[in-house]
Amino acid sequence: MASTEPATSLRLHASMPTPPASPLPFHYAERLPAPELRTWVGCYWGFGCRPGAAATMLHHVPPDGCTSLAVLPGSGGGPQVVLTGPWVEALVVPVTPGAWYWGLRFQPYGAAAALGIDPARLRNRSQPAAPLLGDICAELLKLDLPAQDIDALVPALDRILLGWVGFWARPDPLVRAAVTALRATEGEVGIARLAAELGCSPRTLRRRFRHATGQSPKEFARIERLLRAARALLPGTAPGWATLAAASGYADQSHL
Repeated sequence: MASTEPATSLRLHASMPTPPASPLPFHYAERLPAPELRTWVGCYWGFGCRPGAAATMLHHVPPDGCTSLAVLPGSGGGPQVVLTGPWVEALVVPVTPGAWYWGLRFQPYGAAAALGIDPARLRNRSQPAAPLLGDICAELLKLDLPAQDIDALVPALDRILLGWVGFWARPDPLVRAAVTALRATEGEVGIARLAAELGCSPRTLRRRFRHATGQSPKEFARIERLLRAARALLPGTAPGWATLAAASGYADQSHL
């Protein structure tokens, strides 16, 4: 089933081919999955740290309110698959020069429906995926892909996930509609008003939203506002802090 929802709640980086050599230490790219998967999966992603960077570097990942499956290079024991998120605060992770990290980001409500997990148990944490998703993890680890080639990753992940999508439950339609509205307004719609527009009480919206995503609608709205501010800080677009705070819905720059 095709979806008109954005590819991901992060949306900080344009989807682009594997980047050429760059003085920047990190590079990142996203790709959409097959249309049949987009109800559950927001995007595939690849992230690398260029060779020659400092021996250990820290990568700051902004919160996006989503759960991800990530394949990480192993430290002597081979790669591993982890479930991570939903993060509602910044994640700081060490990265290795020359290494490539890749995976898939679920829609905020997608992991609960597809994997049958409780996102609240992953809130602001990561854990090995194999105990919960053994068969899927085994298939991911068998992939033999060209190094740092996200375009080779897309058909491989599509093939694996299309084999599983028939077993996935449908996401809660109320939560899907709420996420779509919060993204469309970049977090600027009030929760009481949103609930009224969706034909339910604020209490019902909060309960179902938390069950499906592991966070409250208000927390997700705050993440969307933060991401709007982050996008405004991309090179060539950054305004002054006071202007940015006002444009992003904050009371002032200290609030931001």
